[in-house]
Amino acid sequence: MTTTTRTVTNTGRKLRDELNEALLTENGSFYIPFSQLADVSRLARYAKQHHTRCENECSYEWANSTKYEADTARLEKRITELVESIHGIEKVIFTGDPRGYTVKLFLATGRSNTWGGAESGWGI
Repeated sequence: MTTTTRTVTNTGRKLRDELNEALLTENGSFYIPFSQLADVSRLARYAKQHHTRCENECSYEWANSTKYEADTARLEKRITELVESIHGIEKVIFTGDPRGYTVKLFLATGRSNTWGGAESGWGI
């Protein structure tokens, strides 16, 4: 029997608080519940891994292999599946440029934390 641990991190708590503030509406219809805190923590961890992978692809020749790119695609699939389960997040896009956010969420409220505004999403 395999056991799945649901780790909650301080980074995940901070991200959940930021997203809940961004999802705040007059009627409070969008809110990430406490029960999804472990998922948000995992999302924060995966976003960090994605950023590191993008840095490696830009900096090192060994990171331009087919296997490395397949592993990055698998990580992007895990992030996409996780985002689909989190209330208030409509979609996710991935950028390969590590000078900024490599994972961007599009919130139901349309709010953003990037200079590009709502078209650029909420970078994590």
